[in-house]
Amino acid sequence: MCRNGAGGVKEEKLQCFICNHQDSSGIALLNAFICNRCERKIANTNPNHIKYNLFKEKIKLLWAKGLQL
Repeated sequence: MCRNGAGGVKEEKLQCFICNHQDSSGIALLNAFICNRCERKIANTNPNHIKYNLFKEKIKLLWAKGLQL
């Protein structure tokens, strides 16, 4: 969070590694941001669903990037 010119607090929006949307709430995983919406989808997707493989491949990319650091 950061302060805006009016003295209020402005939440910083980050780009989600999974869906690429900008959001201010989510989790950090291996130096990447995952929004709350994608976090819930990952947690609730049945392993037999086609989206499960998409999430799995995206997380594999995170691990590969993390190993390169």
